[in-house]
Amino acid sequence: MSEAKPSPHSLPIEELLSRPLSESQLASNTAIVARTALPTQADGETLLFFARHGELFALPASSVVRAFAPLPIHQVPHRPGPIFRGVASDHGDLRLVASLEAALDLGPWEGAATETTRRMLLVSHGSEQWLMEVDAVLGIHRCARERWSPPPATLSHARGAATVALVPLGSRRAALLDPAKLVHRFRDGIS
Repeated sequence: MSEAKPSPHSLPIEELLSRPLSESQLASNTAIVARTALPTQADGETLLFFARHGELFALPASSVVRAFAPLPIHQVPHRPGPIFRGVASDHGDLRLVASLEAALDLGPWEGAATETTRRMLLVSHGSEQWLMEVDAVLGIHRCARERWSPPPATLSHARGAATVALVPLGSRRAALLDPAKLVHRFRDGIS
């Protein structure tokens, strides 16, 4: 009984990688790799844009773990405060919930978010994770740094402390929030 020859689809990886390539195959593969170059940090940053109380905001997408429908929030006794709203059960994990509008001193808002657009964002910085409610997630976009502008000096102290730049979103501008400063403001809301 003779041994069966392996099919080309079942070649060991060493044989596949050591096969000779023609000059045209090598040129074609090189062109494919050159076309799909990954963007560098100098090209900009990937940002998640969202709305809260009629204002536009952005966070680095790397700091947002996920977005999902709002969860019930349970108040913690003897821990009142405008920034710390309580805790929510996220797939069995208790998460701290903060009020973005209180942390940034947004003030009252006449509008109302629809139940279909409201979301909770799980924001992470270092080992800390916080939930915050937003009126709508507007998308994830890459934004070149040369299009960023410094925040105006007229921002309130709370909002100015967490805002690092204004970034374009269509014809409008969103306040880019620093996740470290935002989490710090949330943490201060507990004490």
